[in-house]
Amino acid sequence: MKIQNTLKSALLASAAFAVVVPTMALTAIKVGDTLGTDEAAIINTLEVAGYERIEVEFEDGILEAEGWDPVNAIEMEFEIDPATGLVSAVSFEDEDDEDNEADNDEADDAEDDDMEEADGAGKK
Repeated sequence: MKIQNTLKSALLASAAFAVVVPTMALTAIKVGDTLGTDEAAIINTLEVAGYERIEVEFEDGILEAEGWDPVNAIEMEFEIDPATGLVSAVSFEDEDDEDNEADNDEADDAEDDDMEEADGAGKK
């Protein structure tokens, strides 16, 4: 009976550990967060947040940083204003290889609305 209770306790502890561990490692970076205005600062901030395999490049007037999220096993991309260091967009590729993006650009919402209206106009 004592061995059975010990096994149950070990099993419960393992299950609890499996649930807690994946949720505790990575700090989420979101639009409006400050990562830095140069490559070294951005890499340092992302490493402290738990990201791995970080690359930073300057493209079309925007700093772009990519980093591997080991907790969720996805590649994250951050667009950063080089003057302020603020994150202006966050995207990732999910299992379906679809880009998912969060940004603060209201023009995207207006464009989506226009596309929905155009789709609806042709259906009568």
